[in-house]
Amino acid sequence: MPAYHPNAAKGHGAGLRGNPSAAPVTLRGAPLTEVLGGADPLSIVGKAKLFREHQSGRPCWNSAVLCCFPSYGMSLKELWQLVNAATGFDYATVREFESVGERINTLARLFNVREGFARQQDMLPARNLSQPLQGNGPAKGHVVRTRSDAG
Repeated sequence: MPAYHPNAAKGHGAGLRGNPSAAPVTLRGAPLTEVLGGADPLSIVGKAKLFREHQSGRPCWNSAVLCCFPSYGMSLKELWQLVNAATGFDYATVREFESVGERINTLARLFNVREGFARQQDMLPARNLSQPLQGNGPAKGHVVRTRSDAG
């Protein structure tokens, strides 16, 4: 598991659940946006949109062999310009470039389906769902809520 605990960063927890690579340190979702104050880490409100905004861009950063941390200060448009200039590729628009990331995510999911993984396995470890976070911070006592118990 990465350093951003899903019990304390709800959007990050959602991103890990649907990630085809289990729980990578590739920062699916938007944990730094939650951790650095751009979104309330203990709320689930708006997290689907936040996750969606980051999900397709992450594979673009990874495929450019760059850490995704610059994406918190550099836009996908700037990465698109760099990739076009450095590689000779000619993605006509940022949206076309972003679609590369969407295709990568889709292919990873299709690979997992082919290998026998199903949607029911998009789950965090049981401890995140049942063991409240320890410590003294604002997330003390929090667990990750699933769709069925989020009511």
